[in-house]
Amino acid sequence: TSGLANPIPIIHTLMVNPALMKAYCLDTVVCVVDAVNGSTTIDAHDSAANQLALADLIILSKGDIATKEQLAQTLATIADVNPSAEVRDVIRGEIDCTRVFGRRLFNPLKRSKFIDRWLGAHPDHNHDSVYVTHTITRQGTLSLAGTSVFLNHVVNQQREHILRIKGLAGFRERDDRPALLHAVQDKFYPLEWLDAWPNDDHSSRLVFIGRDLDTAWLDAKFDSLCL
Repeated sequence: TSGLANPIPIIHTLMVNPALMKAYCLDTVVCVVDAVNGSTTIDAHDSAANQLALADLIILSKGDIATKEQLAQTLATIADVNPSAEVRDVIRGEIDCTRVFGRRLFNPLKRSKFIDRWLGAHPDHNHDSVYVTHTITRQGTLSLAGTSVFLNHVVNQQREHILRIKGLAGFRERDDRPALLHAVQDKFYPLEWLDAWPNDDHSSRLVFIGRDLDTAWLDAKFDSLCL
């Protein structure tokens, strides 16, 4: 993303357009943050903060000319808005391209290490911040029909607050077969069915990223509909 551009319409287009989905793969959402002015810009503009919250990878520029105080404040702002994103320093635009491209950070390949990284990097985070990362983990499989109803409730009732949803869950209607779930705001990818669980952890996990999320409501609604 660049400037104050909103990445969500581009992400939505790549998620729902069949022709584009066949030709292209959304690899990673990258956000460049200015180490000198990043903190003040993010504090002043919701659109900049939303970009940061949606990013899988953050490129920190101008770190070589930022003061220690500016750099510390910018890193603190990044950690507050998106604590799970990977952060890479760049000096004068120089970075190994393999650190940016081909990472599959947005939508993982069907391999254990990618899925674990995609899900495991999101600890709950909501202290003193309008941006919240909330993970629901339950042992065992879920109701596919109930989960569909639950997610519809989420996007209908918390549409203004949800930025991203992702998860790995097994479903009883498919003989406990696991699938990857992924949404940006109210647009959902088709379920991506896996041949098997990626590792010995067969718990079902959903990760919610957004602004001012009602986590108690999410937990209660999930338990009433999905289990």
